[in-house]
Amino acid sequence: MSKNDGDLKKLFYSSINSEFNKCLERSMECENKAIKAHSVQNSNVLDLLCEDGHVIQIKLKVGGDAQPEPEYKLVGRNRATTFTGLCSTHDSDIFREIDTEEIDVNNVRQLYLLAYRSVLRELHATMHAAGMIQGAYQQRVEMGLDPKGQPSPAGMEAIFQMMKSWRTYRYRCKFDKLEEAGDYENLVHFTKELETSEATLAASVLFGVGKYTNEEDLVGVALNIVPLSENKTVVIFSYLKEHEGEVKKAFPELYEAEAHYFGYVVSKLLLEYGENLVISPKYYDSWSDEKRTCILDYFTETLLEQEQEKENENLLLFQM
Repeated sequence: MSKNDGDLKKLFYSSINSEFNKCLERSMECENKAIKAHSVQNSNVLDLLCEDGHVIQIKLKVGGDAQPEPEYKLVGRNRATTFTGLCSTHDSDIFREIDTEEIDVNNVRQLYLLAYRSVLRELHATMHAAGMIQGAYQQRVEMGLDPKGQPSPAGMEAIFQMMKSWRTYRYRCKFDKLEEAGDYENLVHFTKELETSEATLAASVLFGVGKYTNEEDLVGVALNIVPLSENKTVVIFSYLKEHEGEVKKAFPELYEAEAHYFGYVVSKLLLEYGENLVISPKYYDSWSDEKRTCILDYFTETLLEQEQEKENENLLLFQM
């Protein structure tokens, strides 16, 4: 039986308020300890990218009172793209098909699972952030730094993060309903295969289209970049059929671009909206200092919502 909105809120907020090591399977009632589950396939995909068991990721460097800054980090494959959002049983049961079989872009259930993993990873990220910020706000109140029961910047940020996470959870519930009904046709996938000279990149992200009030539902796009071989990488944009018009209006270039320019457009979108990507160390080593700086600067500007430079070939993340 489907839960009503009130039941869903109780499940959601009880999960936020508990120690955050929660299995986020569909019922939200699993009590098993969450593991470090991969959001990008550990076998097959990472095999094509890693060197000496490592990949490159863009991580935020945090220290003291300084503003977080992105940097390139060499990360072990067993830690890359992981999130503690599922127990070992549910991670295996839910994603076995895409973890053990070759990806087939004509298989609608596989495409659903790739998108669902992006959604689940983003839900975990927003719930984790909401719990941390809420905890920090409560500490400020206890220390007398913020007034209890009165508006403050820290309190408003905690509310904002909580509502962002609740919106993401409601979006995840729409995916759950598709699975329950076996209704994979109501998830639209725009896919394109890129011919590459080497495998360079993989990603799994969910981002929202436009701005939202607390009451509005998320218009989401799951972006998965999956290298199938050294010479072929598939790019998959997935979104609910009800949102197709809004997505196409927001990103018209995607549907018009071809080959090299399509790879460039996707690279910019990924740097603008996502951080859950891994890069081949071999490919990274071939970059000039100018390219490395350009990518980090663009990534930083998007984090700070600053106006970005219009075009720069150095932002291309594929070897084509």
